[in-house]
Amino acid sequence: MTVDLGYIAGLFDGEGCVTIMGKIGNQQNIRVYFAMCDPEPIEYLQECYGGKITERKRPEGRRLIFVWFLTSSRALEFLEDILPYSLGKRKQIVEALRFPHGQMVYCRSRPMPPEVRELREEIKKNLQILKEPRFND
Repeated sequence: MTVDLGYIAGLFDGEGCVTIMGKIGNQQNIRVYFAMCDPEPIEYLQECYGGKITERKRPEGRRLIFVWFLTSSRALEFLEDILPYSLGKRKQIVEALRFPHGQMVYCRSRPMPPEVRELREEIKKNLQILKEPRFND
């Protein structure tokens, strides 16, 4: 199967999102997701990258939404692949790729080092700022 990275990057620019989920210092992780009414692009994403698809029901008379998502290192690999093709969310992708990720699991007996916590907090805050709507003054 040929993966069309330009198409996927365009989908991400229009319908995708990158977030950091979880509380700082706990099992915090990076997540990429798409939510769309049309299942075909969502199924294409899953064919290309794996991940999970869920369905989100909406109020009566509204279309069903299909949600595809990736987490952890798979989300970072996805973002690395589409970075050269992204225009609209390029800054968000660059910021998300700074997310320190490894196989280390932090817990009470193995707390997260302060420098990792600070970097994750900074990235989360910067992603929120990059997602804020821009208005003409």
